Amino acid sequence: MGQDFTKEYPSTWQESDVLTWRKTAHTALKSYYLGYEGVQWHEYSNADISLLTTKICFALFGPPKELNNNDIQIKLEDVYNTSQKETANKIKDKIIEVYNKSPATKLRVGIIFIACKQSENEFLLPIFRVYVGDDSNNLEISNYIDTNCRIYKNWTDWKENNKLPMLKYCYPSRGYYTCSQSNIYKFDPEKEPDADFGTSPACDLSARVARQFDILSGVTSLGCGGIAIVGMFTPLAPVIVIGSAVAGTTAAVYGTGR
Repeated sequence: MGQDFTKEYPSTWQESDVLTWRKTAHTALKSYYLGYEGVQWHEYSNADISLLTTKICFALFGPPKELNNNDIQIKLEDVYNTSQKETANKIKDKIIEVYNKSPATKLRVGIIFIACKQSENEFLLPIFRVYVGDDSNNLEISNYIDTNCRIYKNWTDWKENNKLPMLKYCYPSRGYYTCSQSNIYKFDPEKEPDADFGTSPACDLSARVARQFDILSGVTSLGCGGIAIVGMFTPLAPVIVIGSAVAGTTAAVYGTGR
């Protein structure tokens, strides 16, 4: 029953595996920062919707399996299987729902990744950013959608209310890739991207106590979101392997046209 009180103590940040993960996690975020080269959004017309599904598949499941010579004519939208596309389409539909309810006149979507560590498991988790208009200061407003199709009104909302289980993570400080120390887009390959480390809201003391009461009362629901994290998302290590080659992989898939 007390296991929720023995995880993610501040002291665990000094453990050797966590210190190693911190370096790996920051390298992963930097790889995507460099791969995007300052591009914040990709714009989709009605004719591009299948491409959006494919990009979501890439974010969830990584690159498609290697094609053989007989597959040379395969269409981009057919490189993932039916089950994978069904999962991606649920997120795609939620993205379009958010867009349709906004004053935005063009569908613009960005995909960011956070690097997670849950005990010995290390992996990347995608979050989908949707442009929904500008505020009174002409600053872009974004909604965020997680892999369970939950909608967050802004990045602060995601940080404070995401339903991830107890884990550590590294994320873009402002919910997008930039090397600026303020809320502006800035890309400089010679500078480090803004990134923060933290723990999920499930690690907060109030959340831990609430779960203990749930257990005592017999309400043992998956209060952390019930996300099948391990095995679903891109493992952290393979992304680091491609490292500097990310422009030829991730950026190619995210940035490609038809």
